Amino acid sequence: MADLNEGRLDLPRSRARFIAFGVAAVLLFMLLGGRLFQLQVVNGDLYARRAAATRTAEVPIPAPRGLVFDAAGRPLVVNVPSWLVSLRPADLPDKMRQTVLARLAGLIGADVADLQSRLSAYKGSAYDPVPLTHVSREAALIVAERAADLPGVVVRVDPMRQYLDDKGAVNGSLLSHVIGYTGPISKSELADLADDGYLPDDPIGRDGIEASYEDELRGT
Repeated sequence: MADLNEGRLDLPRSRARFIAFGVAAVLLFMLLGGRLFQLQVVNGDLYARRAAATRTAEVPIPAPRGLVFDAAGRPLVVNVPSWLVSLRPADLPDKMRQTVLARLAGLIGADVADLQSRLSAYKGSAYDPVPLTHVSREAALIVAERAADLPGVVVRVDPMRQYLDDKGAVNGSLLSHVIGYTGPISKSELADLADDGYLPDDPIGRDGIEASYEDELRGT
């Protein structure tokens, strides 16, 4: 059998070239190892936070406003449940917006144009629920049951203030000059109080005890 290697000429090997290749390989691995160390150890916390931020969203949970009692311990201001329908834009595909709003309007007996205008007027984060309207408990249950057909629609129990008299009956006018009332925060007030945690749809004390004890009553 013929030797296939017979007559083959071996080219001269350059020791300098071999050393240069080895040095280049070592430098390359050192560079890659240094970069990996920087990503995993030096900046590990930074990139871990960035990765977590891409898959999580902070959603504020409003605290129930504090109650008010008279000197005898009788309640003068309490919270009663009210059902608020909101919409989180990030969870609603643009191509489904009109369809979802039309379905929602049909379920709660609202006008589609009103829902659309409230949604369009909101300029905050796409992950924050946009308040649309308060509904009855029965309507809230229906919307919750149809959640699969209403992406982005959220129903929550929103505490609403109820003012009583000294006999415990609902009569907000009797002590209104002392207790005051609450109202939605204005744009100018929000600019001053945003750093304190106020949101665009937060109520704020307007007069009397509600205003004087705003810091204690609003909760966290």
